[in-house]
Amino acid sequence: MKKIFFLVVCCIGVMCLSGCSDKTGDNQNTFNESKEMKLEIKDSGWPYVQYLDLGNYVTYGVEIYNPEDNYLADFPTVKCVAKDKDGKILFTSTGNLDYIYPGETLYYGDYCNDLEEKPATVEITVEMANDNWENPKTVNYPKNTEIILSNTTEYVDDVLDRHYTGEIENKSGTDISSALIVVIYKKDNKIVGGYYTYSDSLNAGQKTTFDLYTSPVPEYDSYELSSHVAMIN
Repeated sequence: MKKIFFLVVCCIGVMCLSGCSDKTGDNQNTFNESKEMKLEIKDSGWPYVQYLDLGNYVTYGVEIYNPEDNYLADFPTVKCVAKDKDGKILFTSTGNLDYIYPGETLYYGDYCNDLEEKPATVEITVEMANDNWENPKTVNYPKNTEIILSNTTEYVDDVLDRHYTGEIENKSGTDISSALIVVIYKKDNKIVGGYYTYSDSLNAGQKTTFDLYTSPVPEYDSYELSSHVAMIN
């Protein structure tokens, strides 16, 4: 009788171990924290703009893509470093994005003024802390593609001044504190600069208006307006 009982217990133990192993496998997904990941810069550019007696500017723009199918980039940093011909740093500019879902493309643009000389080089990079990659299945962020611009218009206020108006709508089911509205300037289909502004808070499904003023603008033959989440409530 004891021998039969031992066999039953062993069988149950094997079944439990097998079941636990299968369940663990079911819960596993493709998220792997040890994998080396990075964002891609698809395009970037900058000009040196001499703005009458108001100073000299570098404005830059960048197109950033997340190629990682199963990883959300949380809080990436855009960094712009300008140097002279001898490698001396003239200025460093940094800006942060909130997050980029897998397969999303985001734009960012900014400027630096009071430059006495034209930089010899301007390096634009995007940096991510290794522990800032997230499993998108564990977060509940709205998609950046759910922050939509419409009814946009460009006004030429002066030779180097522009004014953009339009509507911005939060089509997600989540309230946000603000969105980033970005204009990217292009010449011959290449980025040559950009600027941004913030929207007001947007509840889920809410639409409101926005204004974006830029100065000075580089020489360009086209522009693109886009938006994405800047901060969640």
